[in-house]
Amino acid sequence: VIDDGIHTEHPEFANTRFVYPYDCHTNQEIVTTYGSHGTKVAGVIIANHNMGQIAGIAPEVTIMPISHPLDSTTRQAAKELASGISHAWKHGADVINCSWGFHPKQMKCPFLYSRVLENALEDALTYGRNGKGCVIVFASGNIDFKNYPFYNKVFYPSNCISELLVVGALTSDFNRREDTSFGEALDVVAPGDMILTTNKNNEDTIAGGTSLAAPYVSG
Repeated sequence: VIDDGIHTEHPEFANTRFVYPYDCHTNQEIVTTYGSHGTKVAGVIIANHNMGQIAGIAPEVTIMPISHPLDSTTRQAAKELASGISHAWKHGADVINCSWGFHPKQMKCPFLYSRVLENALEDALTYGRNGKGCVIVFASGNIDFKNYPFYNKVFYPSNCISELLVVGALTSDFNRREDTSFGEALDVVAPGDMILTTNKNNEDTIAGGTSLAAPYVSG
């Protein structure tokens, strides 16, 4: 899980094995929690089946928490995220969940493409899993269509490499969640609205968006 950190001490993660943690922003092999986004994402995958309200899709998997603040759209951030992807496949990751992306109009991103980031993704797709290639899951991205009505493409970098598995969000009545980016690069959809999941400070919360749909597929 490459995200803004995972609160690994959450009770719902009590039975989870965390391995090879890495902060790709500071280049340190530690667990760093910058925000709550990554904890929400992880809960969809690994929340314990302990008769509580939350049950993860794959509670017995091993998780590699890779942290980045995800608050920057600079070229340096792209390089840092690339190092996180490289760390993941080189340390044995099978599935890489990326519930993030860059939209040049909405986020005023100063770059449209990062060769370093794309190279890292292509290497993971080629050399990961002992040469079979990692499965890399990306959220398609959430967009304010009222302000950006014509930008219905999925976010970068999930729109640039066809082998990436790009996920949009559905509501509970099987309709597209209204802020889900879509287009030719979208591959599948998954639940992504009113999702009960884990949060920082040992709390639970209700969240939504393509960020929550992606870990359903990763799980």
